[in-house]
Amino acid sequence: MTANTILQTMRSPFLLLVVSCLSLPLCYSIAADIRWSPVILTLIVASALLAHISVNMLNEYMDCDSDRQRGSSRTPFSGGSGALVAQPQRRDVVKHMALVMVGLTITGGLAIVMLQPAQTGLLVLLGLLGAGIVVTYTPWLNRLPWLCLLAPGTGFGLVMCFGSYVALTGRTDSAMLLLALIPMLLVNNLLLLNQFPDADIDRRHGRRHLVIVYGYRTAATVLCVQWCLAAAIIAGLVVRGTLPVPALATLTFLLPALWIAGKARHYHAPTPAFIRAMGLNVLITLLLPVALAVSVL
Repeated sequence: MTANTILQTMRSPFLLLVVSCLSLPLCYSIAADIRWSPVILTLIVASALLAHISVNMLNEYMDCDSDRQRGSSRTPFSGGSGALVAQPQRRDVVKHMALVMVGLTITGGLAIVMLQPAQTGLLVLLGLLGAGIVVTYTPWLNRLPWLCLLAPGTGFGLVMCFGSYVALTGRTDSAMLLLALIPMLLVNNLLLLNQFPDADIDRRHGRRHLVIVYGYRTAATVLCVQWCLAAAIIAGLVVRGTLPVPALATLTFLLPALWIAGKARHYHAPTPAFIRAMGLNVLITLLLPVALAVSVL
């Protein structure tokens, strides 16, 4: 059924990432006793979900269009849903639905700018950056290793997390910008680790992400660096007084990252242990921002 294919290409379980990223600006603004509009919040949530869905659907469409998914080592966290492999005749429907989602995302963004004129320039800039990532990630950015690494985190961290705070409050805040770097680094690592099982098939289809260009060991080192930067930001914000001392307890979420990095460094195949590492990475990415948001409150 067409409806079922569309739902599968939306990758609904991955939409929890939107909730995780939005928890930080929402809780930070509540803790600061800043009043915000429920209408703007509704538009932010809807636009964020639509943006994520459109990326998922465009990625599925372009992977199927290049016949990539037929040769991928699909795992629960990578390799696509397989919906268009089973129903390739539905790919144009998925493409058009994805473009509709992009249009609705842009419409929601414009509505937010109109309702929050105090930061028009910054919101427009962030919106253009987000839209650019949505439409260029699969066809172009994944051929540029470092931009491919940074694009997902930039979209979820800077655009979605920090941009939501600006849209909600009508102001900027350096501490919130630093907080937004945490989901940025985590999401970068989420996508980077998920690229390990698909490196060979991605190479054959012209992609040039970090794993392909520099290898598994270098990619594992990048994973470690980004997790260490996230830990340093949390510790620094506690020292600065932005986060309460109990927020240091959230660093325990990063302890399993040591085991994940070891599996990544010695990667040779998507073994059950490596798939568990991928799942654990998903949990770190989803739960750490929420734990920080709770600590702020």
